[in-house]
Amino acid sequence: MPSPTLVVLIQALDGVAAACFGIMVPLITSDVAGRSGHYTLSLGVVGFAIGIGATLSTTVAGWLTDRFGITAAFGGLAVAGLAATLFVWGAMPETRAGG
Repeated sequence: MPSPTLVVLIQALDGVAAACFGIMVPLITSDVAGRSGHYTLSLGVVGFAIGIGATLSTTVAGWLTDRFGITAAFGGLAVAGLAATLFVWGAMPETRAGG
């Protein structure tokens, strides 16, 4: 059983990560779509994508764990995270060398 101190530390770090995420999503959306006049629509689409990703990741990870074990579930989620990172790297000019 995890110690209460460890649980509180993990929850605190989760709160910091959520705050960073909550600040960065609107800022990046504004940077990408702010001048187009479709900021609110873009923010809604991004929020929808985040919600679908959160829903599907737990569902797929649970299925992978039941079917193939916990190592496959972590591997599958790692592959999805890598794919998302590569997508952002390719889609956002700021992330490219010389961009």
